[in-house]
Amino acid sequence: MKKILATLLFTTFAMAEGICGYYLLEKNDEGKEAVAEIFEKDGKYYAYGIINSDGTYSQDVNNRDDKLKGRPLRGVVFMWGLEKDGDEWDNGKIYNTSNGKTYSASAKLEGDTLKVKATVWGIGKTLTWKKVSEEQIAPLLANKPSMQEVLSTIPTK
Repeated sequence: MKKILATLLFTTFAMAEGICGYYLLEKNDEGKEAVAEIFEKDGKYYAYGIINSDGTYSQDVNNRDDKLKGRPLRGVVFMWGLEKDGDEWDNGKIYNTSNGKTYSASAKLEGDTLKVKATVWGIGKTLTWKKVSEEQIAPLLANKPSMQEVLSTIPTK
């Protein structure tokens, strides 16, 4: 009974605060699971990488812009411009660090799971991100980038 109550309370809390918060992302091509944060600014929602769950940092080795290729992904906004539309968020963009391409993005929160859909020409892939509390990942947040650092990486296109 306590487990059910705790789950209901967490789900209600997660829904009340929307998509903002910390997430464990799906494993990348290297088998690493990243920690990211989604935040709201001026009515739009953004996600940036903090650190991999094993304490390492990834590099942006596949960026098509030579000036950005090789930059550390810590603090880099990789999803931007999402707008709330009912119980979903859409009209955003997401950058895939595995191939250096940018896709259209939308998202829907289902309990403590965020389903992020990346599409191009109507064809896409749905990513599953697990919402976690700050307490659950506290040791990984020791070198969290400043918001000023993060905001400076928001793409303009």
